[in-house]
Amino acid sequence: MRFPIETERLILRPFEVADTETAFCWFGDPVVMRFTPTGPDASIEQTKARLANYRDHQIAHGFSKWMILDRRSELPIGDSGLLVPGEQGWIDLGFRLAQQYWGKGLATEAGYA
Repeated sequence: MRFPIETERLILRPFEVADTETAFCWFGDPVVMRFTPTGPDASIEQTKARLANYRDHQIAHGFSKWMILDRRSELPIGDSGLLVPGEQGWIDLGFRLAQQYWGKGLATEAGYA
């Protein structure tokens, strides 16, 4: 898969190790993570492990959850992508955005990408 993926307002790219602290801003937010079965990350170490799992998933499947950047500012605002959740036999499309980016159609835009 080629990356980054760019849309009118977004850039999507695989997570990097250096993204851990920034990603913890939404992975650790209980409101953002309320529909995530595992709930919010309780520590930076949990986010670090989550991102390592995403990198392993990318290697195994050729796709994973990726960082979403605001195209204009290049600031990280969330994540989106595809995951194979265990042995269920289906692929999950998911997304999370920091709260200040809700209600702008960005999840839909990321999903189309």
